[in-house]
Amino acid sequence: MAMFSTGAHTGTSYLTEVTALLQRARREHPTKGLWEAADRQWWWRIPRTTDDEPQMFWYDEQGPVAAAVTTWWPSSTWLDLITLPSTGPSVLPEMLDASQGLGADVGSMEMPVDDDDTALIRLLTDAGFGHEPMDVTAWMNASSVPDVSPLADGYTLHSRAGDGSTDHHLAKRNGPDVERRLRQTSLYRPDLDLFVVDQQDDVVAYGLFWHDPTTGVGLVEPMRTEESHQGKGLARHVLTSGLNRLVAARSERLKISYDPDNPPAAALYLSVGFVPTTTCSIWSAPTT
Repeated sequence: MAMFSTGAHTGTSYLTEVTALLQRARREHPTKGLWEAADRQWWWRIPRTTDDEPQMFWYDEQGPVAAAVTTWWPSSTWLDLITLPSTGPSVLPEMLDASQGLGADVGSMEMPVDDDDTALIRLLTDAGFGHEPMDVTAWMNASSVPDVSPLADGYTLHSRAGDGSTDHHLAKRNGPDVERRLRQTSLYRPDLDLFVVDQQDDVVAYGLFWHDPTTGVGLVEPMRTEESHQGKGLARHVLTSGLNRLVAARSERLKISYDPDNPPAAALYLSVGFVPTTTCSIWSAPTT
């Protein structure tokens, strides 16, 4: 990528750069690529060992055109090679090499890859990587969003904009820093951070909705209903409420990803109008 300049970023500087790259990529193509800027901002919710590791970016005169970035997860570290659709596949080998120069031991990493990304798949196959299915991505136009479904008796819907006095409901699974870190991002909105409480004021279902005014995409991530409250339509109410709020915020297209091995989630998302578009696999380097 000799025609491009390079730079390495950490912490919130990385978050700014990867947001700009993914927004630029989405403006170039309506669906190509795994991630939205909101995905990386959602991942920012917890401190990670990779926060302080330099992440490599390539630039033209308009901004970032590609990045090799790592993300720590409890079970593994992910390496993502992100490019603009217009950048082309010829840059991928150099990006993979550069990731090792940043301290990313590719042999110990996993890579989520769009199953339609034939160039990257060919590169990984030739390198001896193996893969297994990871998730499905589905899209819906704003015009297809259904009305808000009824909420079961004994439950009420809230948002962090209207009820932020208590500890954040995501702290239970994501740690005490979750609200502070979400508020460090540019796309988090408390009015789109929805949760349902029961008659004991316990949070029993929730969904976080991300509106990106730069791309017009509304992302749903995450969704959850506590097991003892499932089967009462709470997830459908949270989902349809959030989707309608995204439309009101002027999201033009809506996106969600889900595990194909979770039939109830798939059935819910498809029933409200999401249409599966792409699939993704996780690729792992060969063990030595």
